Amino acid sequence: MSETPTPITYDDVVCAAQALLAAGDKVTTIAVREQLGRGSFTTIKKHLDRWSAEQAPNPAPAPTVPPQLESLWSEARREAEERLAAERAELEQLSAQLDARLHAMEVATADAQRERTSAEARLADKDIELGRLAPLLDDMRVQRDRALESRDGLAKQLDRERDAWTARLDAQQAQLIDLRQAQERAVAALAGVPGAIRGANEALIHALADMRSAAAESHRAYSSALEKQESALKHVAVIVEDLDRRMRLPRRRQAALQPERTYPVRTRSN
Repeated sequence: MSETPTPITYDDVVCAAQALLAAGDKVTTIAVREQLGRGSFTTIKKHLDRWSAEQAPNPAPAPTVPPQLESLWSEARREAEERLAAERAELEQLSAQLDARLHAMEVATADAQRERTSAEARLADKDIELGRLAPLLDDMRVQRDRALESRDGLAKQLDRERDAWTARLDAQQAQLIDLRQAQERAVAALAGVPGAIRGANEALIHALADMRSAAAESHRAYSSALEKQESALKHVAVIVEDLDRRMRLPRRRQAALQPERTYPVRTRSN
């Protein structure tokens, strides 16, 4: 935090004005402000006007104005006073604007000073932290160097393994080429096999068709012979039944004509 600036006093303004006169410079509000390096323009102007009034010689008595020019003299004096008042108002307004700008600049300067102080404090903290981290940084550098050496060793090992795998892949690729050539030869050799299989299948189909036709014909012949045999059996059965009927009829008649006989009962001898 910056300290509050000391208010500008009349003596400060007088010393600055005298220093400007001694250097041969014109005494103005801005020159005094630059000489002091601080202060409000309004305050400096007020003290500077007092000093100027004290330094001015005693005014000479006003000349006697003839009565016929008194009215004209009063009008000119009134206009001069009005012009002086307007210029004084403009100067006061300019002084107020300059004071506002100066105050803003002083606030900005104070903020910048505080920010600078805070930055310096942070920088000091960073320096302390950097001092603490320096040994850790050295240790990390050593670890980095070791990691780089380990990485180089791993890279060499990976190169060796890659070369070995490349040789294996080349050998397997050569074997694959041989297998493809053998496959092509086998395909060429087996190119006629489907035709032979197709011909055998067609011959087998024809043979099966012939066998099915022969079986059907044999079945029809067997059915016809069976039907004929059944018809013949039925005819024979009719004939046998008729003969049996004819043979039983005379026996019945003969039995009816003959008297009933009594036959002795025979006993079986032991």
